[in-house]
Amino acid sequence: MRGSWKLYSFTAKFHANVQALHGGTLEVTCEERLTPRGDCVVLTHSTHNPKVLEDVCSEGKTAYLVIVTRTGSFWVRGKCAPSEVGCSFVVRKSSSKAPRTLMINADKASVDMPRELVHKARLWGLRAFVTLAVNEGPVEYEQAQGASERHYYRY
Repeated sequence: MRGSWKLYSFTAKFHANVQALHGGTLEVTCEERLTPRGDCVVLTHSTHNPKVLEDVCSEGKTAYLVIVTRTGSFWVRGKCAPSEVGCSFVVRKSSSKAPRTLMINADKASVDMPRELVHKARLWGLRAFVTLAVNEGPVEYEQAQGASERHYYRY
């Protein structure tokens, strides 16, 4: 895709209790603890800065959240809709803009993460390199929805 991009990267960690089973959301938190009830949480110990996330993810822009570990990668595309982002932020498949929301109308949720990646990452407590890429250019969200599903990341 063409256009200018804003990028923001940070690190996080897979906790032993990560299940990634929620069908509608994906959550990243700076908290160190995670109970088994947190089925939408995919990463803990996040080093993100909430203010920078909200500045980079401008309302209505197309964004990609890319998670890369030494055993694999996962990405989700959505529309920026930051609302009271703090220690935790949520990517939603729905258009609901509740507190802690970073992106809406996402094409994936935590349940869509490859099971092998989730299993290895939580078993080994892997660190992840996370990048938020926001398209500031002329490509609108609806056009990006039809973009190829083939994306390759080198790590």
